[in-house]
Amino acid sequence: MGIALKIVGLDNEGCSIELDDELLTCIEYLHHTSTVPSARTYDPGYTLLISGKVMPMKESGTGQEILELSKWAHLPYEPGTDYYRNVYITYEKDEQVIREINFTNAYVLDYEEGYDNKDSVGMFKLSLSQKKDQLRKINFGQQEESDTAVKNTPKLPTTHNLVMNWEKKSIDGGSAPTRKDILLALFAKKLDTLPGIDEHKDYRDAVINRFMSGTPIAQELFLKYVKNNSLLELTNEDGSFYRDSKDTVFLNIAKDYTRKGTGVVFFHEYGHYLDDVAGDLSIDAIFRKCIMNDFRSAVESRANAMFLRELKRELVPVLGHMRYKLEDIMNPDYWNGTKETWIDFKKLYENISDELTPHELSAVSDLYSGLSIVKVGKETQRIVGNWAHPVEYWSADKDKVFVEAFAHCYEAQFNSVRRANLRKYFPTAYKRFEELLEEAYAK
Repeated sequence: MGIALKIVGLDNEGCSIELDDELLTCIEYLHHTSTVPSARTYDPGYTLLISGKVMPMKESGTGQEILELSKWAHLPYEPGTDYYRNVYITYEKDEQVIREINFTNAYVLDYEEGYDNKDSVGMFKLSLSQKKDQLRKINFGQQEESDTAVKNTPKLPTTHNLVMNWEKKSIDGGSAPTRKDILLALFAKKLDTLPGIDEHKDYRDAVINRFMSGTPIAQELFLKYVKNNSLLELTNEDGSFYRDSKDTVFLNIAKDYTRKGTGVVFFHEYGHYLDDVAGDLSIDAIFRKCIMNDFRSAVESRANAMFLRELKRELVPVLGHMRYKLEDIMNPDYWNGTKETWIDFKKLYENISDELTPHELSAVSDLYSGLSIVKVGKETQRIVGNWAHPVEYWSADKDKVFVEAFAHCYEAQFNSVRRANLRKYFPTAYKRFEELLEEAYAK
């Protein structure tokens, strides 16, 4: 993926518009201040300039999205019109997230469309700005992580500083250690208390490297909450797991060398560990509601785009206003033919499954597999992309999807691509997860 745009309604989260580089040609971010050169203005402005192609629905599955974009641009400024919306911009290159920008209360400044007989492809230009009283709530994703790391990184706990006073002489010949030095020494020291880890030098080094690339808050919480000797190696089991009755991670190290990335399972299981010992963070009602709403928004958006794409042009004026809800999509009566539907829900699930096949989307795939289960007679239909827990795992306990969501979000703290994907597919849940980490650190 190059550039991507997602627009979500503030009043109606089911109202979602998504565009990628198939239709987008350019996105510009402008930060402009007063032209008076004597001092920094107290009233800066922020603008997004977005341009792309207008194509017929028969040529592009997202052609309807441009129509929805145009409708938003023409909404009158009246109560209840969902005039302000949440806008997410992502720019990726070589599987790395270069920049993420989120205007939390965006509105349309200008919208233009132009058409050319020569190429039979139209062009649109969209200018967005952030509501004036919400300027401080603009989020800058990856840029924010790097540029404000020092400002937002909590201080190391006192016990850790005491350890480093003792360790100090062994770092750079006694010179004052950097934060990186401290983290490396503390994590390596804790890692070496885990039985058997010294027998897997390559694995140990890979886990350390993954930890050092993590977000500051995730690093701090690991050091704060994880006890020494909290891991046992499994050699005769397929999977790994966390046992809360023993505050212990049971890890099959040999199974943690995967295309998802070495150490993914390690930090996932310690996500469960942290969730438990920090006070069952995943039971948070807001987090759970956000998981469901984000899933609803994504699936409904894809279902309605599919409906409009397949709808005959002459029926658009009559039926184009119809919208599918998640309750319709997951109603077995539509799957077994008891009720008629305009689109094939099985095909919809297959399309989303195909979308989630990349290794870096394994966490999203797993959560979708638990959230999308539909029982159709003796068969079970669900979304399965790169990876999924068995149906029986999800069916045994409805809370497990939220527990797994927390662990997936924590594991993603140690890889920017996986983190960006969770933020993309679960935007509000991921934001709440970050708040839960801050609350856990403050305890």
